[in-house]
Amino acid sequence: MPLSDVRHALRLYRRSPGFTLVATLTLALGIGANVAVFSIVYATLLQPPPYRAVNELVEILDRSTRESGLSKLFASYADLRAYQEHSRTMTDVAGVTWAIRAETLTGRGPARGVMAVAVTSSIFQTLGVKAALGRTFTPADETHGCSVVLSHGFWSSALHQDRSIVGRTLALDRRACTVVGVMPAGFAFYPPVTQLWTLLTPDFPTPREQIPTIAIGRLKPGVTLAQAEQDLTALHTAVHSSDGKERGFVPSVDPLQTALTWLAGRNLRTTLWVLFAAVGVVLLLACWNVAGLLLGRGLARTRELAVRAALGGERSRLVRQLLTEALLLAGAGGAAGVALAFALVRWFRSVNPVELPPGADVHINVPVLAFAAFASLAATVAFALIPAWKMSHVDLNEALQTGGRGIAGRPFRFTRALVAAEVAGAVLLLAGGGLLMESVLRMRNAPLGFEPDGVFRAPLTLNPRYNTQARARFYERLLERVSSAPGVTHAAIASMLPPGTGGQSAMRVQGRPFDEDRAAHDVAEQSVTPGYLETLRVPLLAGRDFTAADRADSQPVALINHAVASKYFGNGNALGAQIRFNERDPWITVVGIIGTEKRVTVYREMDWVSAPMVYRPIDQQPAASVTVAVRTAANLAVEDAIPKAVAGLDSEIPLGQVEPLRADLDRFLAYPRFRAALAGGFSLFALLLAALGLEGVLAQMMAQRRQEVGIRMALGATPASIVGLVARDGGVPVVAGLGIGFAATAGAGPVIRNLLYEASPLQPAVLAGVAAALLATAAVAIAIPARRASRTDPMEALRQ
Repeated sequence: MPLSDVRHALRLYRRSPGFTLVATLTLALGIGANVAVFSIVYATLLQPPPYRAVNELVEILDRSTRESGLSKLFASYADLRAYQEHSRTMTDVAGVTWAIRAETLTGRGPARGVMAVAVTSSIFQTLGVKAALGRTFTPADETHGCSVVLSHGFWSSALHQDRSIVGRTLALDRRACTVVGVMPAGFAFYPPVTQLWTLLTPDFPTPREQIPTIAIGRLKPGVTLAQAEQDLTALHTAVHSSDGKERGFVPSVDPLQTALTWLAGRNLRTTLWVLFAAVGVVLLLACWNVAGLLLGRGLARTRELAVRAALGGERSRLVRQLLTEALLLAGAGGAAGVALAFALVRWFRSVNPVELPPGADVHINVPVLAFAAFASLAATVAFALIPAWKMSHVDLNEALQTGGRGIAGRPFRFTRALVAAEVAGAVLLLAGGGLLMESVLRMRNAPLGFEPDGVFRAPLTLNPRYNTQARARFYERLLERVSSAPGVTHAAIASMLPPGTGGQSAMRVQGRPFDEDRAAHDVAEQSVTPGYLETLRVPLLAGRDFTAADRADSQPVALINHAVASKYFGNGNALGAQIRFNERDPWITVVGIIGTEKRVTVYREMDWVSAPMVYRPIDQQPAASVTVAVRTAANLAVEDAIPKAVAGLDSEIPLGQVEPLRADLDRFLAYPRFRAALAGGFSLFALLLAALGLEGVLAQMMAQRRQEVGIRMALGATPASIVGLVARDGGVPVVAGLGIGFAATAGAGPVIRNLLYEASPLQPAVLAGVAAALLATAAVAIAIPARRASRTDPMEALRQ
């Protein structure tokens, strides 16, 4: 790139500050959006998690062989031990439980709940991560009482980075637990809310054999996933050949990075690639826009280029000059785009709108900057090469004779094609954004079978000193206190409030044959207090609700929702039926049928499911971890009512954050809202680019045809006919772009189908709205040059 070409290009840009600013900002927005989204894609999908040789790490779960798409998620502890001791395909196998419950930390200010995850001693060794302070677990720790490893965040916030904490003890659920180490600041694993890790020791409060685990393994060199599954399946079969507890399930081995991405969001991978494709379309539209501007600007310089060629300038020299100008423009747009990307990434990190996999650190790094350079270079080729080539092939004699006025037709056929392509891209993005936004609104406003507005909830966990009877008494007293608080109209306690579902089991019905191998694990069970239906406004369809008489020493009873009644009893009367989930348990009498609450499932993101649910009186099945819910009068804020009631009974019981129940639903919609908001923003930008491109092409076209317009008007053409002329020139590429865009939307349907809720990719209302918005915008874009052309002075045009 000769310096003379650079100086000439800079002079040209200084003479046209408006053109330079518009083109630079257009490219900056396109490149900046691409770089920002790519930084998220790279951190989430391309950059490996911060574990040693992560490509060797796998996650081992149990998959159902009977029900397609159903995973048991967790393996038994017996399976884990068999994998650790006998696997021939793994060098290391470690176990991680899900967050079973919050443990109570005392002795350091007010009692607080901390999210502790029980693991086997080899977990950190398997992941290949060392402690930043102290050490990680060793097998010897399993025989030395309670030991814990702290997360860096918990150590910093709760313990104020006290380096002397290693070797000292923390009081967790009245157990003295020795702190053996603190993990590095960048370390994270699932669940992401983990504050400390404890060991699955023989004296763990919950018997190890009853704890479901996720096994994390490291493959031996050369071992494939299929070979590992075959090896573990044989061990699984041997473990359960006699007890029959795991019939119908087989081990499923998946790459750890893929599993972590799925856990962060069921459609996270698809979401990011769809958004990345969307910003790619935006950048392409920006490049086409600038290409149209450059071509129109080049037509105005046709006589200059012809004179330079006549004076001995070779075509290659002219192309080099045009490409130099484009490269400078792309460089300025790329630099401004990177600055915009820095701001967008900083906003993303501060707002944290969605959960990302562990270790996904979104920032502008060397690979992201390399992508920015590539995007800028690709943009140069996209918007500069064809205009430069076209302008270098203009007939020089014709250009010198006409001054460039008579050669507008052929280049503007190309710019009209660019406008059609811009409209098609805008239609694709508008339709996609509209469908995603409509899906979010449909999901948020869908009838759920309960009324979340006006309900506040707070989770709490009783520590192990509360036995079954003590839990029931505590919940009874707590409910009395909460119900009498000012502003509370109804109160209830449940083991799990919607939208969560919990685990699912196979239900037995007395008098019907039960086949363990073929039974569906589809019914969830939860415990509730009397008043649950009134608090959540769930309708009672038949029978009765729970009463204070349904106690531990009374007949076991249950409520079932309509989903259970219709699936298991059909048109028959379910009232009085006897059900149970374990053959060792007593039969439970169905005393009532209630409406089905819509809940969420871990397998499908864009769906409310009518989960079959059985409800038990909390006195008869008192869970250790529950949620307190209160309904307020006139939606009054009662955030203090639950904490005061709990503290008045036991100051050492930690209480989770008191929030509106609607907040849980909003969290579930975080990913759909995030991608809908981005897609909507990209689509509006695309619409703006298409409108600017159309207006710019028509304005340049009319400037080139000014003499023709003057002749037409001198021969009697009316302003209305001139407006019609401009409208035809602009309307043809718009209509063509609409057709191409709708076809592209239909082709993209299978890709975005899983991101939609009760909507097809060709939703008529959305497509009609897209067409209306684009036609209205195009009408405005056409009206501006049309109005200007209709006011042309024929005598002045002819003189020029």
